[in-house]
Amino acid sequence: RDLDTVEQAYQKKMRCGESDAQAGCAVKMRYILQTSRNAQPNQVYAQLVYAFELSKADSRIAGVGLVSPEDGQVALRDYDLQMQMIAFLNQTSPNTKITLHAGELAFGSVPPEQLHHHIKDAVKLAKANRIGHGVDIGYEDDALKTMQYMKDHNIAVEICLTSNDVILNVKGSSSPLKDYIKAGVPVVLGSDDQGISRIDLTNEYLRAA
Repeated sequence: RDLDTVEQAYQKKMRCGESDAQAGCAVKMRYILQTSRNAQPNQVYAQLVYAFELSKADSRIAGVGLVSPEDGQVALRDYDLQMQMIAFLNQTSPNTKITLHAGELAFGSVPPEQLHHHIKDAVKLAKANRIGHGVDIGYEDDALKTMQYMKDHNIAVEICLTSNDVILNVKGSSSPLKDYIKAGVPVVLGSDDQGISRIDLTNEYLRAA
């Protein structure tokens, strides 16, 4: 019902179905249902259950994901637990697509042990179909094996160059973009939160080039 309300509002604003309808009316909208990774475990689990169930009930939900800073105190404390939650729910809802920000971490910003496993656990334990950022891959245990796994299972990494520069101070040759491409991992470019960074996707392609 909430999605119906949202869609009806923008369709009315763009005059969809009218003779002067805007071109955007032809764009098919799909949604990723977000769960905050910096809430308490019972809240995270409840939100994840809701997300997985809604994805089965409404075809407009393209997938589920975790949001908010990965280096937050609660997110770091509960990372392993949250991956186990998603792994369990994935067994009950195997057709639900999973997209996880993983490895949005930089050396010096978190305890060193946190750099060793986030991406690997996201793709191998939680069975993510796509990860976002993947910045700290070079610090992870078995990084080459993880990238080979991503290549073999067609798991994409969404690279957000401006976001990683602004938030993590990772840019230029420090970005793992070339490493993923060299390893044959499917790579897409993302703007992350373009409303905050004041950019668009064209900016990210220019920066990548």
